Amino acid sequence: MSTRVFAAACIAALLLPAAAEKDPDPVTAADYKEATTDRDFARKTIDLTNSILGSASKYKLTPSWERSRIGPDEKSLVKVYLIRPTKPAFVLQVPFKSCNCIFLQVGAYRSNIFSYSEKLPQMSKLDERYILAFMLLHEIGHINQNDAGHIDQAKGDFNYDDNELKQKELAADKFAAQTLLKSADDKESTSGFSNSMYVQMDISKASLNLQAVRSLENFGGTALCSTYLFADRGASHPNFELRILTVNDILVHSPETSELLRAFERCRTDKPSKVIYRSE
Repeated sequence: MSTRVFAAACIAALLLPAAAEKDPDPVTAADYKEATTDRDFARKTIDLTNSILGSASKYKLTPSWERSRIGPDEKSLVKVYLIRPTKPAFVLQVPFKSCNCIFLQVGAYRSNIFSYSEKLPQMSKLDERYILAFMLLHEIGHINQNDAGHIDQAKGDFNYDDNELKQKELAADKFAAQTLLKSADDKESTSGFSNSMYVQMDISKASLNLQAVRSLENFGGTALCSTYLFADRGASHPNFELRILTVNDILVHSPETSELLRAFERCRTDKPSKVIYRSE
């Protein structure tokens, strides 16, 4: 967890018991500032995500800057706050357990998705809304588990360790994937079904794009099971490509997706080699 997020959690722990009736602003408690840009993009993505969650879902998202259109059930209402740029930047986070809320930095998100959507000409371009919708479902998974998200330091050590924090991330991924599958089975909600299928297709494309990065930007890295490519970075999150491959296998569950996942996992269990060349 970053120092800033840890400090925010401590501040919240001090503020909330004393001011439970005043409902303190979580952005102020986390020492951030709310952004006013990209609201239209965020609102459209929130609406898309709500269509996937469905009318029978326990949770619904609502923009923090708009009057809630969902209803009075505070326990199921998750507010999305847009946050101004910070150092270090983050994409999404559930800042602390006591808040049914998600913080989003749209600029950081767009920089992140560029690396596996448009960086190479061989890539299939991803729709920003669909990948962000999956990430929002992941954050709801954290809320459903009653745990706050964690942010790794900018440069963590490479490792293959398993721990509770990584298991929470995988559980949140599984929650998001299962929500997509349930929505795809709901034939009564046309928008929920179609949006779920679009998100699933973009997850599959992201899986292929990440393989392109691994093959084209890292000469010989796959054959050598390079630590740089296959290990986790930091203490709280599993390898990103591993997570996408795992989610894609849950969604598609074909012999091909299962074998791609197993091949990646085999490289993690074999003796890794240091990267011998990486394109800049």
